[in-house]
Amino acid sequence: MTEGILAGKSLEQSQQEVDLSEYSDLAQYEEWVGLNIEGVHERLMEESGMGWRSDLKGEHTH
Repeated sequence: MTEGILAGKSLEQSQQEVDLSEYSDLAQYEEWVGLNIEGVHERLMEESGMGWRSDLKGEHTH
């Protein structure tokens, strides 16, 4: 997912492209997979500084 953010992919693109099917046996997988991807995306953007870097493209760049 980090590579996708670095390439300028949006959250929506990540939700369509990230494959978490190896975890599909977990309860509530279908209901939560999109939200889990969103949570990781937001954490990478905020806590790692990816959302602050001017050299990265994307909707969250400040």
